[in-house]
Amino acid sequence: MTKLSKEGIPHHSNFADGFFVHFTDFNQAFVSFRALSAGQQRMQMDPQAPSRSYLKIEEAFKIFGKEPGNQETVIDLGAAPGGWSYSALKRGAIVTAIDNGPLKDPVKSHKNICHLKIDALKYKYDGSKPADWLLCDILDKPEVIFILLNKWISQKWCRSFIVNIKVGRNDPILLLEKIRDSKNGILPFCKHLYIRQLYHDREEITLMGQTKV
Repeated sequence: MTKLSKEGIPHHSNFADGFFVHFTDFNQAFVSFRALSAGQQRMQMDPQAPSRSYLKIEEAFKIFGKEPGNQETVIDLGAAPGGWSYSALKRGAIVTAIDNGPLKDPVKSHKNICHLKIDALKYKYDGSKPADWLLCDILDKPEVIFILLNKWISQKWCRSFIVNIKVGRNDPILLLEKIRDSKNGILPFCKHLYIRQLYHDREEITLMGQTKV
């Protein structure tokens, strides 16, 4: 088996052919000739990534099937230490990182980064031109993030978004119902909306979507 093995895993969200072994316990394993990785990565795949949160956004891009393009504008709320900003910068985006906390290299010294050292929840977007992307991974109550996201997409301040909701002690079923509510939820403002719990999430729900034009 080791003679046939190859390093690395598929970086795309399609099925890959090969010989795969998945150990679920010390004495149990599943084998397959096809596997779906959903773009999951490990930190050693990019040692320059400033934080583990980089893994979440990379996975989200693969599942969403959409990612920031060259020179597209990205607003990253709750950016520190820079994992999500780093992922966008790698793709040539122009990033405004908003967080009181410090950014780590190589993000903080990147030519395409603008770091606003303010509370991300108090940031006021001028709305003169929609940002191509809103990224948000803020540690706060779901209700707070709902209000924040609702404002951004109802006002059409962004074209695409990826936002994490921290479940915590909240009932995830009730959260999903609130998101999908046809009157007061997020769904009415979305052209597309995908709701996932990512492989690298920890008690979180990730929302990925596009706003209605």
